[in-house]
Amino acid sequence: MGKKLLITIDGPAGAGKSTVSKALAQILSYLYLDTGSLYRAIAYKMIKEKKNSEDTQFIANLSNSLNLHLLAEKNILKIILDDVDITDLLRTEGLALLASRISAIPIIRETLLPIQRQFGKIGGMIAEGRDMGTVVFPNADLKYYLTATLEERVRRRHKELLEAGNDSEREEIRDQMILRDRQDMERLIAPLKVPVDALVIDSTGMAVGEIVAAITHDVELKQS
Repeated sequence: MGKKLLITIDGPAGAGKSTVSKALAQILSYLYLDTGSLYRAIAYKMIKEKKNSEDTQFIANLSNSLNLHLLAEKNILKIILDDVDITDLLRTEGLALLASRISAIPIIRETLLPIQRQFGKIGGMIAEGRDMGTVVFPNADLKYYLTATLEERVRRRHKELLEAGNDSEREEIRDQMILRDRQDMERLIAPLKVPVDALVIDSTGMAVGEIVAAITHDVELKQS
């Protein structure tokens, strides 16, 4: 198969990053890192402890007190917070919105950066997020940027939430996605943007299998 590569997949919410990244990781026998889940983990901790993003003292203490690490399990990195696996608790829109807001706070990004980069050193990993190819892993072997129309992304997220047992109105999801896009793209630190050396894929109307096949072929060419 050739050498193990570090692959980044960036893009806005609902573009298919998670689904495609998980499928690729399974096909290639790579680790899958959903970096957004690290920010959602901090958002989860804030909500659990009844804190908010304006609590400067709580945020200042994070770098010293945060008990957060990753555990590799069947090519997926589990999120362990305060010795508890919270991986399956992090896919709500409320957490995602708060995570987007706190991701613009410098000390939080500085705290999470070494956790992400530590796993990137080993190669054989699909790193999915919003600044993977631009900031976290600028020297990644391959970079992709997945996008789709807003309506397509809303439809996908609504379907994903329903399948997870979370009933949300499409209009609410649409409003939250627009706000989240603005927060991600306009933040001063590591905003969401296309890496200069990334392959851009508009996934609107594409089946997951088509996207995965195209990227897998590209990876195989790079490994040969």
